[in-house]
Amino acid sequence: MARIPAESISPVKEARVLDGISPYFLHFDYRQAGQEALGCLVVNHPIRKALYEEVEALTNVQVMTDTAITSINLGNNGVSVLLSNGETIEAALIAAAAGRFSETRRKAGIPAVMRDFGNTAIVCRMKHDKPHHHIAYECFHYPHQYRCCRQER
Repeated sequence: MARIPAESISPVKEARVLDGISPYFLHFDYRQAGQEALGCLVVNHPIRKALYEEVEALTNVQVMTDTAITSINLGNNGVSVLLSNGETIEAALIAAAAGRFSETRRKAGIPAVMRDFGNTAIVCRMKHDKPHHHIAYECFHYPHQYRCCRQER
């Protein structure tokens, strides 16, 4: 984390998971975990910049921009990859960290199971007028029929 500026890192000391309008919540505390923090929230751009700087410094890695994988041929003794610039790369192993919508994964014939849970999340960076005390809040709003059933218990 030496490459990531301290102002881009916010430790999470507590987490509170709320269930709709219920006054009760799950509570996680760094002191009970015996740690300095439960984790950290880090702004995305400095993470990507730091990773790029680390990879760029490696002599055995070639960074290729504006290039896409056109096709992948998986064989018993390795893999060959055809790139959009016409170049072919052969290797013993291919690794792709491109997420669940990865074209590379799909072209390699690796399936993925995806479920739409019908939820919406808002993720953003904001400035607070009041201190947040390093508490992360997660709130779920379940359909009305579930809240009614839960309250009747």
